[in-house]
Amino acid sequence: MSAYEAPEGIVPTKSADMNDPRTVQWLKDTVDYLTQAAAKGNPLAMINLATNYAQGDTVPQNIPLALTYEIAAFMQMHSNAALSDNAPQIIRLTSQLTPDQIAIAKADAAALIKFASSSR
Repeated sequence: MSAYEAPEGIVPTKSADMNDPRTVQWLKDTVDYLTQAAAKGNPLAMINLATNYAQGDTVPQNIPLALTYEIAAFMQMHSNAALSDNAPQIIRLTSQLTPDQIAIAKADAAALIKFASSSR
């Protein structure tokens, strides 16, 4: 079973039943799996986490953390990380944050990439 494969009896096309403990555990496991993959430098996991934290559907909304993962994914996929300031997703997230929060997210993204590189 993959992180996105719903447990038996749960229909993934329906709205998540947050009263069903299997659904709650499935969503927690999915975020844990994506977090582990992101820590290893997987940019798709980072993008998925950014989306989850930005929307707050499966985890509590956390825009600074969403920005951290979005910047880290950009850094993994592009050789010129300075271009990230012009990426639409990053602009959308930074518009909701203070300059200090943005600076922290950038530093955290760089630390995540450094950790992922050192753990290979």
